[in-house]
Amino acid sequence: IVSERARRYRMGSGFLPGTHAINGVAEDARRWIAAAETATDRTGLRLLTLSPLKQIFCKQSLFRTVQAWCPVCFADWQRNGRPIYLPLLWHLRMVSICTKHRRPLDETCPHCDQHFGPLYARAKPGYCSRCRGWLGQSASTRQKPAEETARDDQIWMATCVGDVLASMPQLDEPNLREILRENLCALVRDVAAGNLRAFCDLTGSPGTGLRGWLTGQQLPRPDLLFLMCSRLQVPASEMF
Repeated sequence: IVSERARRYRMGSGFLPGTHAINGVAEDARRWIAAAETATDRTGLRLLTLSPLKQIFCKQSLFRTVQAWCPVCFADWQRNGRPIYLPLLWHLRMVSICTKHRRPLDETCPHCDQHFGPLYARAKPGYCSRCRGWLGQSASTRQKPAEETARDDQIWMATCVGDVLASMPQLDEPNLREILRENLCALVRDVAAGNLRAFCDLTGSPGTGLRGWLTGQQLPRPDLLFLMCSRLQVPASEMF
């Protein structure tokens, strides 16, 4: 029996709920990558996903359940004859803005006023998966009101996450968990003289969770780790 929630999600999609995590760190993502590489005779597709970070990130709070995009990016790419695609950055819940155009990402089609998931049977990048309407409009017709422009903290967060994604091909994956643990310990020592409570108060980090990160017994929640780096103005890529 298909639930009402699943039925609503599958309308026009052809996929079950949960496909928003196919770019993630769980076993489902590994199977999707293997299938895509077999079908396309390509290798290295894992670097287009978060798979290189599976040793250090838990899967909680990673991805949006609906697709987000920057219409100005779509318009620019179309005008310049560049490929239209959906950057991994736009799938992440931590990222809410386009750093290039300093505007919030859109999640609602301007034609049918609907959300849609990241994977549909007839999906085409740059077009609504429900009504097939073009999602890119020129900057002159899509300017956001002043109150909706990106804040500095949103820009910092998106830039920080983007730097981590760009660094993935150079990461020492087998030793990544230990590298992160050692850098976290050094950060607590340098920022708060090793006082865990003082460090948590300063960064807003959860004490129990951080203690688990430092001992290696728990994987960090990416949103909390990036928030900690944001408050300390430490590029997260330096932690890896």
